[in-house]
Amino acid sequence: MEILHLGKYYPPEPGGMEAVVKSFAEATGGKLRNYCLVATKTGSTRIEPADRQTVHYLKERGTFLLSPVLPSLPAVLARLRREGRFSAILLHYPNPTAVLALFLSLLALPKREKIVLWHHADVLLDEWWKKALFALYRPVERFIFRRTDAFIAATPHHIASSPVLSRYREKTSIIPFAVPDEYFDISAEEKEQARNVVEGMGGRFVLFVGRLVPYKGLDTLLRAAKSISGRIAVIGTGPLEAKIRKDVAAFGLDEKVILLGKVENLRPYYHACEFLVLPSNSALEAFGIVQIEAMALGKPVVSS
Repeated sequence: MEILHLGKYYPPEPGGMEAVVKSFAEATGGKLRNYCLVATKTGSTRIEPADRQTVHYLKERGTFLLSPVLPSLPAVLARLRREGRFSAILLHYPNPTAVLALFLSLLALPKREKIVLWHHADVLLDEWWKKALFALYRPVERFIFRRTDAFIAATPHHIASSPVLSRYREKTSIIPFAVPDEYFDISAEEKEQARNVVEGMGGRFVLFVGRLVPYKGLDTLLRAAKSISGRIAVIGTGPLEAKIRKDVAAFGLDEKVILLGKVENLRPYYHACEFLVLPSNSALEAFGIVQIEAMALGKPVVSS
């Protein structure tokens, strides 16, 4: 059975949705053929086959409302569906670009595949123009919801709290987020790297991992920084990076808060830290997968 994934990006691009697409493809590789249709920020449009999945990258032409702009996606999706090779389409939501492309495809070619919607988070908007724009888009989304055969949520709470999932409760199944079994085993080399991290941080430290965006609540962490024993390591990049650097300087936290940017291998940092902190302040943080990554390596998590 071959499954077509409609995602946003694919690792090493960071993000919870991206991690789920990859881990699902790898975990089911012995039973399913997974074809992942995603955007790429770097490089050209290309198809990369692998042992457990095929990743089809489309070159993005910018982003809009946290979604990649992919002018070629409707045509590519229509071509793939006409081949009749997929038993199911797994739509990773929210993903306005993919929803719109699937809508156009279903108008042109009748539905033959099962449609499964993996609900990662609700769409939450605060600015008036975004709400107005989404009101125009909502009928497209509902068109897709009505044709969806099954929904997936990570926890019962997601079903109870989501306006989308609560309407389709009978169609929703729970698949908890997970990390691969081998993630629990840390190598001798990574332990040595962790010791080097502790030395570089000057001793005990607290760790934050995530995109530098408003809903992650880093402003709360900076306000609390002087009350926290030891240093705070912040791993991640994003649109708030310049503001956070400015705030760190303004609050006199240059020696306290260390901004590390993008880190390829997080595991030594998880192993080295005292605990992970995730001070999110919005339901946009439906579930931070960094929490289970840290816990898999034996670290406590302080989260909101």
